[in-house]
Amino acid sequence: MCSSDLHRRQPFNDGWLWRDKILTGDLAVLVGDEASGKTRVLADWIARVTSGQPFPGLAPGQTLPPSDVLVFNSVDDFERNVLTQVAASGGDPDRVLHATTQLLEWGHSHSEFPPPGSAPPGPAEVEPADTRVRLHTQTALTQLRQFLARRPSIRLVVIDNLKQHVRTDSERVFEECVSDLLAISRQTEVAFIVTQRPDAFRNAQGLAHYFKSPSLTSLARAIWRVTPPDNPQHGERVLQCLKLNHGSRDSGREPWRIWQIGRAHV
Repeated sequence: MCSSDLHRRQPFNDGWLWRDKILTGDLAVLVGDEASGKTRVLADWIARVTSGQPFPGLAPGQTLPPSDVLVFNSVDDFERNVLTQVAASGGDPDRVLHATTQLLEWGHSHSEFPPPGSAPPGPAEVEPADTRVRLHTQTALTQLRQFLARRPSIRLVVIDNLKQHVRTDSERVFEECVSDLLAISRQTEVAFIVTQRPDAFRNAQGLAHYFKSPSLTSLARAIWRVTPPDNPQHGERVLQCLKLNHGSRDSGREPWRIWQIGRAHV
């Protein structure tokens, strides 16, 4: 590996993906109903990470250098609905890796990166890519941990629609999987962002209004809700901050705005 490629693959990390909001090693949750705009928000965040663009409220010097992103997504047309939106937001699609079972099986024991748009060597060349990675299995979790440890340039993992990748009826298995994902995030110093639709009874109070899982509500350092704004002047959607263990402020100059329970940041 040449020195320029080594520099590209090992960006300096000061500990913050989004200063005062998402720290590398954090588990964050993005919740919203179907078609609420979660994928568009994720594409915006991925674009910022892959291009080194600052997050809202930050100066250019307060962001990570361009870094790689691993995305678990088994529902959308990945190229059209994710990569195209990342590029439209000014990001670098070549820095986005689409997670598959074959990629983790190959990549946990190899340090190189497959060429953009190609499958990893081996069975994935002849087998259809399995995008519904079964993260509730210890094999997949171990491979994910090793995959990230071998690729320090990955600063963000996105698990879009967590329950598509944790296919279990056991609440205990689901809770253990959330704990394991947080442990991997901390061990590898990679931010994990998971998305989920509300799955709790709507007459519950607080975070229980959105989640049945106590692990998600207790272990996540930040929980954001994507929702249409009450005031159309605020754009197509707002991020309502349901939980934040770091400081919160909004530049007021972004196409979406940050709202916190009890008061609005505008």
